[in-house]
Amino acid sequence: MGSPPPPAPTLCVAQARILQPVEPPFTRWQLPDPATADEHGLCGVGADLEPGTLLAAYRSGSQTPSF
Repeated sequence: MGSPPPPAPTLCVAQARILQPVEPPFTRWQLPDPATADEHGLCGVGADLEPGTLLAAYRSGSQTPSF
């Protein structure tokens, strides 16, 4: 007779938490109206890449260029 089999591994299941989205602080920039864009689609230059600024630009219809 051989030795008994090793015990089955125990699983430790952590309690799942559902995280709610957090709205970032508003931008301090006044974004231009996308309707004022030139023939190349440019309607503003500058600002920053803070989450609040990017969300404000997307929500207004402006989009950041892809490089």
